[in-house]
Amino acid sequence: MHAGRRRPLSAGFEGGRPPAGGARLSGPLAAAPPTAPAYRNTLGKRACRIVSHMPQAPTPHELREMILQIAHEREPHPQTDAALDSGTVLQELRHRIGNAAGPQVEKWALSAFHDLMRTGHFAWGHDFTNCYPPKFHITPRGAAVIENLSRDPGNPRGYLQYVHSVARLSDVAAAYLEEGVACYIDGRFRAAAVMLGAGAESMLLEVRDVTVARLTATQQQAPAALNDWKPKTVLDALAAHLGAKRNAMPHELREAFEAHFLSIAGTIRVARNDAGHPATIAPVTEESVHASFLQFSTLAAHYTQLGEWIRTSLP
Repeated sequence: MHAGRRRPLSAGFEGGRPPAGGARLSGPLAAAPPTAPAYRNTLGKRACRIVSHMPQAPTPHELREMILQIAHEREPHPQTDAALDSGTVLQELRHRIGNAAGPQVEKWALSAFHDLMRTGHFAWGHDFTNCYPPKFHITPRGAAVIENLSRDPGNPRGYLQYVHSVARLSDVAAAYLEEGVACYIDGRFRAAAVMLGAGAESMLLEVRDVTVARLTATQQQAPAALNDWKPKTVLDALAAHLGAKRNAMPHELREAFEAHFLSIAGTIRVARNDAGHPATIAPVTEESVHASFLQFSTLAAHYTQLGEWIRTSLP
């Protein structure tokens, strides 16, 4: 690394893309979550590892992640007069891609780079003296994504991989989550909040279905409110029924249930309702939606663990 450049961050994700079909369920909450991958190598090494383990050309999301990594590695210290250069960053990307590069991949890379500009993660210019392309700088929004690159929703591949590493999502919930992430990185925060809320409600209904199936199998009567059409009614009914059985839960699951089941689900639901049924024209902020995405991963992991306990052990 040249003098004056930052050292890479030390929070990389071990492994490549999620295995096809391995992170989703054909039915609701049918198995325990996989073991979360280890965090260890630097982002620079991770970018090379992604390529070396990649059996095919990188996807647009992978290219976006690599561009963010390279820009961070090459970002000069503020005390220097050096500046980031788009041509240098893209040439380094071309080097890391190696034989996987080609006309289509290069077009994807250019689109990813310009999307980072369009959505405010990068901006042209370094200072008033160097204010035109190819010089550019990383904005505060881009720096926030880079700081938590492995699991920030501003990095779609890293965020989705993290969620799938701690939770099992049905195809329905995963589809809403993926569309929500796409809306978020495009700056459509109101749409992102609606998609995220729909994904959370889909997971809630899966927990409801597992609970009803367990009660039926053990010849118990399911509360009528569990079959209500309103997700809020279902949420409250589940909280009451499972809350009465929480002493039978393992210690960690009981603590997570008391901390997350109503609070996080309610927060995401309120954000979705504010976006989908607004009482004012006030915009949905990036900060509020970003917080919902971070909470979603916690809620998804809890629902997965809770669903497995209900399926096998709910008294």
